Amino acid sequence: MDNITLNRFKELLSVPSKTYQEDKMVEYLSWVLDSMDGVEYYTDEMNNIYATKRQDGFNGYFPMFVAHTDTVHAMVPEIVVKEQTLPKPPTFGRTFDDTQYDVLKAYTPDGNPTGIGGDDKAGIFICLSLIEQFDNIMGAFFVEEEIGCNGSREAKHGDGHSYLEQAAYFIQFDAPTDNWISRVCNNVELFNDEFEMVLKPVWKLYELSEPNINDPITDVKELKLAYPVCCINYFAGYMDMHTPVEYVVIEYVEKALNVGASTIIELGVDKYLYKNK
Repeated sequence: MDNITLNRFKELLSVPSKTYQEDKMVEYLSWVLDSMDGVEYYTDEMNNIYATKRQDGFNGYFPMFVAHTDTVHAMVPEIVVKEQTLPKPPTFGRTFDDTQYDVLKAYTPDGNPTGIGGDDKAGIFICLSLIEQFDNIMGAFFVEEEIGCNGSREAKHGDGHSYLEQAAYFIQFDAPTDNWISRVCNNVELFNDEFEMVLKPVWKLYELSEPNINDPITDVKELKLAYPVCCINYFAGYMDMHTPVEYVVIEYVEKALNVGASTIIELGVDKYLYKNK
């Protein structure tokens, strides 16, 4: 990751954002989207943000990236993001060797660790980067995911409904490690065999896991229940989530960006229909 991109990522990670206290992140997102050429966006009454980047004359369906704006961490006056090297901790039953990774970790100004909120600020960064990279693309940034996906659940009832109906498929970045693929979320199947077959070459190229993980909950579950298209949840490179020592592995975020880009290239703008069972 070059220095300009890294500093932009650190800037985003330094924005405090806890459930019900997401105004600063919404303000930051608005500022970033304002700076992007060709991007239009609006904010609904819940503070969900919907962004669109459309070429003149395009009237098809849109790949849609998804992330959430809240974290579980207590609000602090200032988040100091530091670059460090750390090994990976045990995660969901997996253990790792003592290989050191370049990471970003958060502290208060007096040096106490405070969760960096890579869940899901890393996902926000990935989505913003991909919106900047591609044309004919959409992004949805939902509030209050950590307490039951309130933002995405309510979006389908309000101003967001007509926006979300334009999705060819939904891609969320809201999982740990560097190889996570969710096929099931809270016992809701997110995609079908056709979708999987198209993406198998991408998953093999990047050595991702078999897509048999049952996520506890994230926004694509609510979207899948409401819209008859395929969804997927990928890793976003954070580790030790929901703890004060949470951190983000820089190369994992870069890998997620590459996986997201390759996924869009493979799937294109075709609508991948799949009704919830």
